[in-house]
Amino acid sequence: MGAGPGAALSGLTVEFADTATGRTWRLSGPSLGLAANVPATLDQATDRGRGLGGLLRCSLRGRWIAPVFEFDAPRLEAAMEGLGADVDVVPGNASLDPETGKPREGHRGRLFDAEATTRSLSEALGSLGRLSLLRVELVIADVPPRGDLARLAALDRDRLATFSTRFDASETGRSWNIVLAAARLDGTVVEPGGSVSFNSLVGARTPEAGFRQAPELVANELVSGWGGGVCQVATTLFNVALLADLGVAERYHHSRPLAYIGLGRDATVSYPNLDLVIQNPRAFPVVLTAWVRQGDVHLAFWGRRTVDAQVTLTTEELNLKPAECVFEPGPELPAGTRQTVKEPFDGRDVRLWRAVSQAGTIVRRELVWVDRYEPIAGLVRVGPALPTVPTTPTVPTTPTVPAAPTVPAAPTVPAGPPPTGHGPR
Repeated sequence: MGAGPGAALSGLTVEFADTATGRTWRLSGPSLGLAANVPATLDQATDRGRGLGGLLRCSLRGRWIAPVFEFDAPRLEAAMEGLGADVDVVPGNASLDPETGKPREGHRGRLFDAEATTRSLSEALGSLGRLSLLRVELVIADVPPRGDLARLAALDRDRLATFSTRFDASETGRSWNIVLAAARLDGTVVEPGGSVSFNSLVGARTPEAGFRQAPELVANELVSGWGGGVCQVATTLFNVALLADLGVAERYHHSRPLAYIGLGRDATVSYPNLDLVIQNPRAFPVVLTAWVRQGDVHLAFWGRRTVDAQVTLTTEELNLKPAECVFEPGPELPAGTRQTVKEPFDGRDVRLWRAVSQAGTIVRRELVWVDRYEPIAGLVRVGPALPTVPTTPTVPTTPTVPAAPTVPAAPTVPAGPPPTGHGPR
């Protein structure tokens, strides 16, 4: 009898190849989330064999029945992410050394295209035949560096400001997105009176552009999305620009507090609608550098320092609006317990101030931004009530019988005087 669709998967191995480096990776069909769609396979076979009779004839003659495949999306995505982690090389722009400020050459990068590689895999599966080893070429984009090394060497390179934020390096997808976004900012020159757009520099957060899936904040909730973590790079840029005494022409804030920065000092971006635009009001160019080291993303601006000034940022909160807390039944919880699903967040206004000081004296203080945060209701799940324990009825006690009254003792009769004289004679 001919081989069925299940047999096609039992020993299937896919060999992914990187032609440029000569490296290969072999993954089993199940590890890629591959499965045979049996109903679709039978429909296809009966159609080609002109009905069930034709399918029976193919089976009896030992003819190959090509299976129709389907993917388990989470397993396939995990496999593709693993390949990307082995292949991806972040491109480096011509920039300045973060320690010395000296010009530094850039280098080419390589970015794995998971979606294009998946399409190649699907096409190869369509002509699988009786092969148990399938070869698929990885689709990898070669990314040249940006920047002009000679131009950087001709600019003033005093460090104007530095700012950093910390992230969890164990979150691999988010960490990669932060590294990639920072690399695309690195070495950017902002001309006098000019501006720079975060979205223009970083580009669309898509798998084709090298970004990976990671948690991101959407409509007050954390969801998985392409490019999660990029907002932390934008937040770091917003702060370092203010500390370098540059202008901010466009900026948006998140709807709730973040772990890596305080209220009023964050920046959210979403390509292409929500952007962060930095302006250079100075009479000379400034250079932006960005680097990541041991769970910290650092950004710095370099240029000509004309005066010895210190810039500080402060926030104040006002107009507090208390948030409510919603309680809902949690029948799966242990009786008498509660589970806090989401903490309530009180709404408020947050003002961000910038002060510029020289020789310890504030020479300028300005209101940079006012953020308005709406209240966000909390959510608590309440388990079933504890069962009522019946109380033991009180047994009436025997009434106390009052003691008999004490009978007073008879009074003592005093004895008469002793007899005197003699008795009868």
